[in-house]
Amino acid sequence: MPLKRPRYSEVADLLRLAILTERYPVGALLPSESELCQQFGVSRHTVREATRILQMRGLVSRRQGRGTEVLPMQEVSRISRVLGSLEEVEQHGRDTHLVGMQSAAVVADEALARLLPCEPGDRFLRIESYRESREPGNSWPRAWNETYIREALAGIREELEGWQGAIYSLVERRYGERITDIRQEVSALNLPERLARKLSVKTGTAGLRVKRTYYGKSGEALLFGFNTYVGSQFSLIMDIKSHD
Repeated sequence: MPLKRPRYSEVADLLRLAILTERYPVGALLPSESELCQQFGVSRHTVREATRILQMRGLVSRRQGRGTEVLPMQEVSRISRVLGSLEEVEQHGRDTHLVGMQSAAVVADEALARLLPCEPGDRFLRIESYRESREPGNSWPRAWNETYIREALAGIREELEGWQGAIYSLVERRYGERITDIRQEVSALNLPERLARKLSVKTGTAGLRVKRTYYGKSGEALLFGFNTYVGSQFSLIMDIKSHD
């Protein structure tokens, strides 16, 4: 069954639509927290999480004493984020889709085993594609995606073309698995010729690679995903809160 979306994610989508349709134009302030609570019938915590998502997408800026201001679209197009929860990874899968998908069965050599990591000789289904926004105006930049799926789970390939959501949620639905943890690593690189050509930039252009390792209930790494971006199109934004 599809995962139930948290309420704050739904509120964030409704506010994002209001921004994209210029109900809240550039430079305007969103309604106050109390007004949004009343409008959507939710708690202050839900509103704060929703506006945090909008901020991490580069749609708004929160300034103490001023409020939550809508940012210019040219800024939005250059900003992305690193996802901070399973729900946000799932929503990212709904906001984007795989384009030009190609797949192949691969056996891990020593180089791939170090990259993932896994044992040399382990078998995977490798999916290569572009990951692009589903809707014009969405703030996600284009990425080159490479996903490695354990051979035992490779049957999801036949359903991927029409799937709307994160790949891991398809694994959960088809195989009764449960992804309990995702390790996310962000690294800078100068794009080698192969990746630069995929992203239509010069070899050596600064890039960012987001690697996600998906762990099942047994603790085994079941999927490995790599999204590579042109560095100028991607920002890492994190909220760090006090324990007080």
